[in-house]
Amino acid sequence: MKITTNFTETRCVESSAMRDMLPVVTGNAKGGTITFSCSIADVHSYWHSFMPSVGERIPWTMESTFAAQRGMPFVVFFNTAGISKLAVGLVDCDCDSRFSGKMNQETGCYDITWEIASPEAVPDFKFWFDVAARPWQEQIPLWRENLSSISCEFPRFVWEPVFCTWYAVHGAMTQEWCTNIARKAADLGFKTFILDDGWCYPDMKRVSPTTISTWYEKIGDWQVDTTKFPDFKKHVEEVRSFGLKYMLWVAPYLIGDHSAMYEKLKNIPGALFGEYLEGYYKLAPENSEARAIMLDLMENLMRDYDLDGLKVDFLDQIHPNLEEPRAEACYAFTAELSKRIRKCKADALIEFRQSYAVPRMLACGTQFRAGDAPFDFLLNLRRIAQIRLALGDGIPVHADPAYWPADELPVNISRHFIAMMAGVPMLSVELADLSSEAEAICRFWIGFYQKNSWWLRETHWEFDYTGGQLGCATGEAKSDFIAIVTDPLRLPELPQKSGYVLNMSYAPVTLPGAQVFDWKGEALAGDVIPEGCGAFIKR
Repeated sequence: MKITTNFTETRCVESSAMRDMLPVVTGNAKGGTITFSCSIADVHSYWHSFMPSVGERIPWTMESTFAAQRGMPFVVFFNTAGISKLAVGLVDCDCDSRFSGKMNQETGCYDITWEIASPEAVPDFKFWFDVAARPWQEQIPLWRENLSSISCEFPRFVWEPVFCTWYAVHGAMTQEWCTNIARKAADLGFKTFILDDGWCYPDMKRVSPTTISTWYEKIGDWQVDTTKFPDFKKHVEEVRSFGLKYMLWVAPYLIGDHSAMYEKLKNIPGALFGEYLEGYYKLAPENSEARAIMLDLMENLMRDYDLDGLKVDFLDQIHPNLEEPRAEACYAFTAELSKRIRKCKADALIEFRQSYAVPRMLACGTQFRAGDAPFDFLLNLRRIAQIRLALGDGIPVHADPAYWPADELPVNISRHFIAMMAGVPMLSVELADLSSEAEAICRFWIGFYQKNSWWLRETHWEFDYTGGQLGCATGEAKSDFIAIVTDPLRLPELPQKSGYVLNMSYAPVTLPGAQVFDWKGEALAGDVIPEGCGAFIKR
């Protein structure tokens, strides 16, 4: 059922398919509300794109906000068998909106409200809901099918493994260190180098509880710090000579209060907003003067240093807000930024992170990275799965950079890489400090990915969330498959084709007839796959 609305009238639509459901649409030119109640009978969990995984229970209250630059306006409720009971969402509505559900213990229902601001920007949109009994993961592509067509193209290099400087060094970098680690990354098989935060200020600092409170205070000028990088152009050219694409981290909305940009923008009415947080205020994308200044800076970085792309961070820091909606301005800024980047280089790489890895952004970005998951390979896999569910198959989903302590166990290093095989692997560790065993593990898994990525990118993925936890991620292509197991008791029925089973769980997995290999790719006898190892099945 779909309700087409521009809030010019009030209408009610009844549905007998689910008890007590009565969507009521009310509103005017400034915004509107959709309210209804739905039975909690046979509802045991729910999902939306902001969650690190599916809900493990039904909460008393739930709330989330959405806009073009943050989150996907879609929610699905389902039972323990994974069968959808209700799927709801907004279609072709990029406005700031707020979804909330409150458990009504008297009626046995969820009282649901969806508030939407500033519909003038999208004068005609749909409220979509479906009560059909089908696997809940099938509801997401059905919702996406209702969206207006979105044109997107992905350069070849978006599928190549990435090395990022962030966790390895944070802001304590030098030109020499970056050049040396890029050379080592290329030797290990990485094809893209991301210079993350730290290149545009002189401080040599690492993230810690004592440094984070003012971390971004000097961000905003977007000029290369010459004490760290005395010849940045030469550095970029040298890194690219290793066979690496070169990307640079930027956060265009963050304006540090110790930056020259802050002194400039604070005198422009309406250019900055928000409370002071970790050293910065926010640029207001609706302010034409501030927007033009920042877009020029981003374009100049691309052109002046002949970069291959930008890691565009913190677009989600402008939160959806019904009282001060900025969704239209945020999307316009992002679209123009993408246009300018591509004007400098048609096949530029543009990284967006998870909270704005949503269908609307497919036209603007080229790769969509899992949210921060330092040290945590399980969370990394769950977040990769979330993006795949939100965006569908065939999309370049990048892992958050794998990062582990210097004394990490080899089996856990291998688990980090297995988790990343559901997407494009990314690494951020001090490569000079790797033990010979850790280096061998890295080299094997990057080689494994490069050997198989041609079919991984064509894979249809399914995720087993029995009991609310991700037990297995299975990708199936025309003639191959890959299964990543996180629960040894939940190995699914495997496709009748050749493929790999990778064990990142806590116990061995037995697979009769399999060709087992360890975390360095060396053959093991028998049909038992130890933790952190894998196996190939020939059909």
